[in-house]
Amino acid sequence: MLKQKGKPNFDISRILSNFEPHIPTFDYNGLEEKLAKMEFKSKDEFIRQIVAFEKVKMLPVLPGILLARICQSQPAAISRARQKSGYKKVEAKSNCSLSPDQESRVIQALSERSQSGELISPVKLREEAQKVVGHTVGHSYHKTLLSHHPDELQQQTATKRVFKRMKVKEQDMNDYSTILEQRLEGVNVYFILHLDESGYQAYSDTKDQIIITPKSQGTAPAHIPVDRGEPRFSLLAAITMALEHFIPFYVIRKPLDKEKFRQIGLEHGRNCYLVESNKSTMTAELFIEFLNSCAIPYFTKIREDFETPGQRGYILSDGCPSHTTVAIRELLAQHNIALITPPPNATHYIQVLDIGVFASYKHHFQQLRGNQYHDTIEDIVKLSASAYQMCTTEVTIENSFRKTGLEIRRDREQFTAHVNKNAFSPIIEHIRRDGKLATNVGSKITRKRRETDFGVLNCELLDD
Repeated sequence: MLKQKGKPNFDISRILSNFEPHIPTFDYNGLEEKLAKMEFKSKDEFIRQIVAFEKVKMLPVLPGILLARICQSQPAAISRARQKSGYKKVEAKSNCSLSPDQESRVIQALSERSQSGELISPVKLREEAQKVVGHTVGHSYHKTLLSHHPDELQQQTATKRVFKRMKVKEQDMNDYSTILEQRLEGVNVYFILHLDESGYQAYSDTKDQIIITPKSQGTAPAHIPVDRGEPRFSLLAAITMALEHFIPFYVIRKPLDKEKFRQIGLEHGRNCYLVESNKSTMTAELFIEFLNSCAIPYFTKIREDFETPGQRGYILSDGCPSHTTVAIRELLAQHNIALITPPPNATHYIQVLDIGVFASYKHHFQQLRGNQYHDTIEDIVKLSASAYQMCTTEVTIENSFRKTGLEIRRDREQFTAHVNKNAFSPIIEHIRRDGKLATNVGSKITRKRRETDFGVLNCELLDD
């Protein structure tokens, strides 16, 4: 049925008949006579009239979903009609374009901001144009400006900066698998704890962004800066080989207001830990606070539950300097806890959390956050806590341990750890495919380098 100008292409009589089963005293004829005198140009206009009848009590107020089904429309259309009080047609702007002189002023302002190191997104470009002309411009105005000045402006995609990694020695990987076998084979899985950090910054960890740059700057790769002032934090996650996880430990950039977090459901010490630092990164002092608040009490309780006061605990961590200070090694040794670190430059290949948990965590985090890049730090951390709960499932944790060579052996009495050295072969092959495997180590020393320790860092302090 072709739509005629000035007439709706829907059957009003059929829609009115849909009211009868839901309204016992429905006056079909009276309402049809009133509507027949009106001319509706769209179904939205018809729905607004039905809502007007509700306001004067000619019709009872029905649920939005039911009214949408009766009117053969969408619930959103009913919601819009009920929320709006007036329906004024927006007049077209007399002139939405910019004159050549105005465009030149916009380009000049963008060039000055770009030279100072600022990334110019389409949103900032529109804001600059609105300052010049005094009225709003369209969402795609940056495309118009680019088409008018192709010799002066260009569009680029800014990505997060990827840092180059050093090569990994194959012998170090083999030695690490041997250390795990010697230390963890047959150990109760409750006494094996793995921890790692994942930082987040609103812009540096989001999707690639479109930016506008002057042609004079060339085509150098554009990276999203990391030295910005937007909210940032670091998550310290801890999981056990018994498929359990600790509550998230957040390091927030100063200042930290715990009361604001409590108002949105994040309470320090109950469902999360909230600490502050100058740069939202972990420090040795904060890591000691984590050990005293979370890790050491955990091992103490597990020893009491299993009635094994002399059982050694094991913490698998990366070689971050804030995790391996002398004070930390001594503190762990005092509580009979061994600190094991992987070979240098290989953490992203054999760290349990890096293998499976953090990838899922960031995926869920981005889905929850969507395109909202200007949330408060409290909102961001709340979404992070939700994403952390989604990714720390038993299946994800067990698969992550298995991929790094640590498997759970289920006996009748207890669950123990089994080190599968065959799992390191695909890991080494993965490193080789990435071109990061150093198979041949030269004998000639051309530069003095400090050797990085790995394995059991506090073995000399433990009572073996």
